[in-house]
Amino acid sequence: MRSDSQKPAPIHAVVEKLKEVIQNPSIIDKFNEDRHADDQVKNEIDYIATFFGVSYRTIYRRMRKAGVTISKIRRSINDLDVEATIEAYNLKEFQPIEYKIDNDIKVPVSEKTVILGISDIQFGALRNAYGVVDDPFTYTKNYFEILKSRVKDKFNESRPSKLIIALIGDLVDGENIYIGQKVIPIHQQASFVTDLIYDFVQFVSAFGISEIEIQSVRGNHGNLNKYYSKESNWDNVVAEMLKIRYDIHHSYNGYNHVNVFTTKSAYLMFKADKWNVVIHHGDFVKGVFNKGTTAFNTKPIEQHMESMKLTKFKEMDGLLIGHWHRFHYGELLGMNYVVNGTCYESDFVRGTLMGKETMSFVYITVGEHTPFEKVELLHLGDSK
Repeated sequence: MRSDSQKPAPIHAVVEKLKEVIQNPSIIDKFNEDRHADDQVKNEIDYIATFFGVSYRTIYRRMRKAGVTISKIRRSINDLDVEATIEAYNLKEFQPIEYKIDNDIKVPVSEKTVILGISDIQFGALRNAYGVVDDPFTYTKNYFEILKSRVKDKFNESRPSKLIIALIGDLVDGENIYIGQKVIPIHQQASFVTDLIYDFVQFVSAFGISEIEIQSVRGNHGNLNKYYSKESNWDNVVAEMLKIRYDIHHSYNGYNHVNVFTTKSAYLMFKADKWNVVIHHGDFVKGVFNKGTTAFNTKPIEQHMESMKLTKFKEMDGLLIGHWHRFHYGELLGMNYVVNGTCYESDFVRGTLMGKETMSFVYITVGEHTPFEKVELLHLGDSK
């Protein structure tokens, strides 16, 4: 067995090796398997100790003496390497879809712009508010089939010229977010939910919508785990895979009316006609809903505008968030706000936060005199 003097494992080498391990998707996947985030720390130090031929205690002692922790190393890494992750899991592979729908929609295309909020799918979870989810694929796909039907109904009333799909985070359930979490593997979560949203966009395209924008920000559930920086989020992988499909594959076929916009930031501002709308997942502050009631408390948002760095958007006209699983809308700080619903029934929400979820996504018609002229719900099911 090697002694420390034979292979000293200097702290800078340990740190670099840990960064390499942390950024390797296959190693991340192995360590995540059936383990909580706290257990991964020992797994990773054991891995490094074996590499250097020294004991776990030696590595741990040297890290502690130098004030180095895995938590600090993870947070020093700005982001999950999205491109490497997509390559590692071969997530570029997909089957192109083209819908051909017998167009029974008689209403002409209007000049209206519509924003559709999609968030809190939390695909991949093997538990919901009622216990075990035997088949998360069927469970989630069912909601999107209902969503397609609801959107078609809206098009029968008024067909917009432009549709903005706001992906507001928690598209996947993530891994190691809380103790006892049971999920399918994270790369399967990202792959399936990308296919699901792609199928939906292609369905919508078949109804003659001349311009579709996809605006995307990360949530909190897609984080690798609590030790990583918040930018390391698999919602970003989903958005990038959608972008690849439309920027590369479909553009070669003259399919240029769908554009995908995403950011590493928690916030994204986009134009909805003449209005400036900001999307954020909505996990920036606690206590938005009073416990056990439907009362919406605007004070936490108002108090945290500065820390949210949203005050830099002086021209902001509207704010669209998710996270809370309960629909609400109104006005604060001189702007419109909307809280999106969900298609995932959470035992945490029911047991701890505010009771039943709003099993709907928001459908917002952009107005001439106000950004959110009409706010409607596309019902996906009844919350039991």
